[in-house]
Amino acid sequence: MMALLQWAPRYSVHIPEIDVEHQALFGVLNDLWAATERGSDKQAIVAAIHRVSETMRNHLRHEESLLEQWGYPRFNEHVLEHQKLLLQLDTLVASAVSNDKREMEINELDFISNWLCAHIENSDKDYARFVAEKEGGGEIAKSSPSWRQRIAASVTLSRSVMAALILITMAVDIIVVGLLSYGLNATRNLQEREIRATVESTALLLDHNISESVSKIDLVLHEVEDWLEHGHSVNGRIEAREANKFLDNRKSWLSGLANFRVTDEHGTILYSSGTSSPESTSISDRDHFIVHRENKRSGLFVSNPILTRIGHEWGISLSRRYNNPDGSFAGIISATIPIDYFNNLLSAANLGPNGVALLRDGDTGLITRYPASLSPSQQIGTKVFSDELGQAIASGDRARSFHTQHTGDGIERLNAYRRLSAAPFHLVVGMGTDDYLARWRSDVAKAVVIVAAFLLLSAGSVWLLWRLFGLTKKANNSAQLVREIAKSKQQLSEAHRIARLGFIELNTISGIYSLGEGTQDMLGIDPTLKSGSEEDVFSNVTSDDRAQLVGLLSGKSGSCFDLELRIGVRTLHVLGEVNSEPTAPAMIVMTLQDITDRIIAEQERAAMIERIAESDRMEALGTLAGGIAHEINTPTQYVTDNIAFMNDGISSLLDLAESVKAVKSMEGDLVGVKKNLDSLDLDFLKAELPAAAAQAQDGTLRISKIVQAIKEFSYPSSKLPHPIDLNHLIDVVATVTRNQWKYVADLEFDLDPDLPKISAIEGEINQVLVNLLVNATHAIAELGSSSLGRIEVKTQSLGDGVELTVRDSGAGIEPENLKQIFELFFTTKAPGQGTGQGLAITKAIIHRHGGQITAESEPGSGACFRIRLPLEIPAASFEDAV
Repeated sequence: MMALLQWAPRYSVHIPEIDVEHQALFGVLNDLWAATERGSDKQAIVAAIHRVSETMRNHLRHEESLLEQWGYPRFNEHVLEHQKLLLQLDTLVASAVSNDKREMEINELDFISNWLCAHIENSDKDYARFVAEKEGGGEIAKSSPSWRQRIAASVTLSRSVMAALILITMAVDIIVVGLLSYGLNATRNLQEREIRATVESTALLLDHNISESVSKIDLVLHEVEDWLEHGHSVNGRIEAREANKFLDNRKSWLSGLANFRVTDEHGTILYSSGTSSPESTSISDRDHFIVHRENKRSGLFVSNPILTRIGHEWGISLSRRYNNPDGSFAGIISATIPIDYFNNLLSAANLGPNGVALLRDGDTGLITRYPASLSPSQQIGTKVFSDELGQAIASGDRARSFHTQHTGDGIERLNAYRRLSAAPFHLVVGMGTDDYLARWRSDVAKAVVIVAAFLLLSAGSVWLLWRLFGLTKKANNSAQLVREIAKSKQQLSEAHRIARLGFIELNTISGIYSLGEGTQDMLGIDPTLKSGSEEDVFSNVTSDDRAQLVGLLSGKSGSCFDLELRIGVRTLHVLGEVNSEPTAPAMIVMTLQDITDRIIAEQERAAMIERIAESDRMEALGTLAGGIAHEINTPTQYVTDNIAFMNDGISSLLDLAESVKAVKSMEGDLVGVKKNLDSLDLDFLKAELPAAAAQAQDGTLRISKIVQAIKEFSYPSSKLPHPIDLNHLIDVVATVTRNQWKYVADLEFDLDPDLPKISAIEGEINQVLVNLLVNATHAIAELGSSSLGRIEVKTQSLGDGVELTVRDSGAGIEPENLKQIFELFFTTKAPGQGTGQGLAITKAIIHRHGGQITAESEPGSGACFRIRLPLEIPAASFEDAV
C-alpha cells in the first residue's frame, strides 16, 4: 500500500532548488494518496494523477537542464531513468482516464512513491556528490561555460529582456490611454459646467424679464383700480368714453404690452383699451372673474392660457377686483398679454440649433415653446413632459438643472428649470447635447486616431523584436530538436512495449515495413525480424483481412484508418495514420493491439446477458403464475356452476319427457304428467338454460385464451427473428399480466390497425412488454391511491419502422435517476422488491433488434417509455449484441 510520505533529512541533496521541488512532489503524492484512501470519485483521482504527472515532468525537465550545464558524466543514464518513469506515468494517466471503475486500486500507484524515494537516495545523491566535489575543487568556477551553457544563458537573457520590454510597452500604452481618457473626460465635464452656467443664466434673465413685465402690469392694474373706485365714489358712474381713453393711455405706457378690460359685477365688459368690445360681451364664466367675485382679498390673479373673446387670440390674463363705495363687488380689471409676447422673449435666447425654451402654467400646461413644434404633444395646454422635469417641478425648488435623454422631440439636452418669481409659471431652458459637445467629440475622434497610431506603432515594434527573438531561439534549438526527435522515437517504442502495443512503420516509397519491439510475437512471425516486405510481415493474417489492409495502405492519403486482423484464434486491432509532412518521407504508422481477450470478454458478457434475460423471463413467468391461476380459476368456477344448473334442469325435463312417453305408450296416466309439469318452472328454465350454456361457453373460451397466451408467452414459435404482429403480442402479454394490473390500473389501448409486421424474436419482445407493463403497475401502486390509475399502450407506424409507447400515471422518476434506470442492477425499489435487471435487459433486447428506447418523466406526473423498432433487423445487430 502506498505510504504517506514524510520529508526527512535523508532525502535532501543539499541543492536548495532541487530540495524544494522534491518536497513539492511529496505534497502532490500525498494528495493522490488521500484521494485514493477516502475513495474519491474517478474525476478527483484523475485530476490528482494529472497534478502528479505535471509536477514530476516539470521537475525532471529542470533537473536535466541543470545536469547538462554542470557536465554530469552519467547524464544519459539519468535521463533514461526519467524517461522510463514518464512512460509509466503516461500509461497510468491513460488507464485512469479510460477506467470505468469509480476508483483506482492503491497498489497501482505504489510505484510512483517507491521510484521517487529510491531515485533521490541513489541517482540524485550521486549527482549531488559530483556537484559538491566540483565546487570544492573550484572546477566549475574556473572552467569557461560550454557552447550549450552560453546558448541557454543567451536564450534566458533574451526571454527576460523581451518580457521586460513587452511589460514596459504595455505600461506606457496604458498610461497614454489613461491620461488621454482622463483629459477628455475632464474637458467634457468642464464643457458641461460651462453650458449649465449658460442655461441657468439664460433662465434667470428670462425670469427677470417676464417677472418685470408682470410687475409693471400689476402696477397699472392697481392704478386703474384706484381710479375706478374713486370715480364711483365721487360721481357715482364713469363715462365710457373717458374710461376707454384712460385705458388706452395706460396701454401706451406699457408700449402695447397688454389690452385692458373692465367688467361690471355681472361680468359684462364695460370698458376696454384699443378696439371696443361687442355689446353684452361677458366673461362671467371665466375662472379669474369667478375667483375675484367670490373672494374680497383675491389680489392679483394670473390665469392659464385662454382664448380671448375679443380678438380671439391666445393670451394670459392678469386681473384684479374693484369694489363699489360700500365695499361690494363692482367688477374686475384685466390685462391680457398675448402668448406671442412670451414667445418673443423666449426666442431672444441664443440656445443653438437644438436648443429649446418653454413656459408652462401653474397646472404644468404648456403656454409657449420656442422653437414651435408641430407635434400634438407640444401644443398650448398639453401636459406631456419628461420625467426629469416632473421631478424638478415636484421638488418645490426655485431653480434646478437636469439632463434629459428622452424628450418629446427626441433630442438630448442639458436643461435649467426656474419657478418664476412674479407669476405661477415654470420656465425651462435647454441646450442640445449634440450642439455643445460637437467640438469635444471632434477632439475625441482625433485623439482616438492618434492613440490608435501610437498603439499600432508600439505593437509593431514589439512584434519585430519578438520575431527577431523567435528566429534566434529557433536557431539555438536546432541541435536540441534533433535530439528530441530521437528521444521521442525511443519513448514511443518504450510506450508501446509497456502498454503491450505493436508498432509498424511503412515507407511507402520503398515498401519496407519496420517493426517495433514485441510486434513480431503479435503477428506470429520470426521474433528476430526487424523489417521486411508485406509477405514477410503479414504472412499469418487471414487472406480477407490482409487484402483489406493492403487496399487501405495503397489508397490512403493524409488520413487515418482502423480495422481488425485475424491471426488464427487471435484478433488484432490496427490504427493507421499517414505522415504527409512535405519535408518527411511518406510514412504510414500503424499501432497494433491484441483485443482477443476483450472480444472473448464481450462474448461472455453477451452470453451472460442472454442467460440473465432468459432467467428474467422465467422469473417473470413464475411471478405471473399465481395470477394466471387465479385468472383461470374464476371462469372455471362459473363454468362448473352453470353445468351443475344445466344438469339439474335437464334431469327435470327428462323426467317430464319420460312421463309423456309413458302416456303415449298407454303405460302411464295423465295425472303423473300433470304432476311433473306442475313441479317444473318452464318459463324459468326456458330463459336460464340457454344463458347458462352461453356463460359456460364464454368461460371455456376465456380459459382457452389464457392457456393460449401462456403457451405463446412460454413457448415462442421461434428463437430466430421472424415477422411478428406487435399488436397481437401486446394482447397476449396483457392477458398474461392481467392479474397484476387489473386491481391497480385501467389498461387502455390505442393500437394502429394498419401496423406492419416487424422482424423480431417473439419471446424477447414478449419479455420487453411484460417488463414495461409490470413496472408501470408497480409505479402506480407506489402512490397508494384508492382509485385506479391509468396505463396507456399505443402503437403507430413510422414508415420504415414502428413505435410503441407505454405511459403510466404513477409516481414518476426523479431526474437524477432517469439517467441510470437502464443500467444493470440499478433499482429505486426497496431491497427485496427489485433486482435492477428488467430495464437493462429491455434496453439490451431493443438494441439487439436495431431499435432505441427512451424514457421521459417528471416526479408525480408518471412516466413514458418510448420504443422504436425497424421493420427489418440490421444484419450487424445480433453480431454486436448488447
